[in-house]
Amino acid sequence: MTQTSEIYAVESTNGNRKPGRYIIWTAIEGEENDLRHVPSHDGTTTGTRILNEGWYYAAGDPEPGERLIQYRTQDGQEESGWSPWVVDRVESYPANIPGLQQYSEIVLCLCKNSPVEPDWKPVGPGIVSVDSFGGDVEAFEEWKRSEAARSERYRIVEAIEK
Repeated sequence: MTQTSEIYAVESTNGNRKPGRYIIWTAIEGEENDLRHVPSHDGTTTGTRILNEGWYYAAGDPEPGERLIQYRTQDGQEESGWSPWVVDRVESYPANIPGLQQYSEIVLCLCKNSPVEPDWKPVGPGIVSVDSFGGDVEAFEEWKRSEAARSERYRIVEAIEK
């Protein structure tokens, strides 16, 4: 197995404060490069098959064939490109596990390694609007007053054009 240290992510369409579904993207055991080594708090590394996890708000589950996105910093510029991981199958479970009841369900996306050229592109600022908070104007206004909102990583808009 080859070790890899890329950071994988999935584009999120909504920054709601109330998570709906907890989604875990994981490499299928036995897949080439299925074990990533990530830094531990004590300076060592630990192996994991988890490629990404998050709170996904778009309607519907991720679907087989969807490819994860990876990020890197090149010459001080953050870039994104396609990762070698593709969703192979999706499994959903009720979130009745102690400590996870705040979610409506747990979704596992089992991913296969399918190498592709990443086609690196510069990452522009993320667009944030009240829609990013599920229409919660109060949460949006609170976020706009935060330190994160003042970073160059975000472009604040009042409404997303459709």
